[in-house]
Amino acid sequence: MEISARRTGKTTRLIEEAERQIINGQKIVVVSVTDLHSSHIKQFLPAAMTITPGQIAEILSENSSAKWFFDEMDFMKLHRVPIIDDGYYVGTSSDTSPSDLVRRLLDANRGFAWHYTRMEGGAATKGVIGL
Repeated sequence: MEISARRTGKTTRLIEEAERQIINGQKIVVVSVTDLHSSHIKQFLPAAMTITPGQIAEILSENSSAKWFFDEMDFMKLHRVPIIDDGYYVGTSSDTSPSDLVRRLLDANRGFAWHYTRMEGGAATKGVIGL
């Protein structure tokens, strides 16, 4: 899970990791917030299945062996985003408390902290979040 400020390369890193997985023969599902964003990612990952949050439930059972990637997970608040073992989750940092999804991810990982980057006054700072 990566939580970083906007425009710090999260989607680029997600695409790079998905490309590595595809090269290794892994089936990939990328969940993006909107159809437009999904189409954008599909340009870089033509072999991946790209969907929006509203499609997760219908796609999940038949793609349980796929590697799942969630881009901008914090913008998926209207949908119940599943916690998938070995899923790749990225989101935008917030100065408020972690979202429900971030809390569920931390809980699923037994409270282990993840690194995140936040922009402060134009400079990136690193830290950890945890329960």
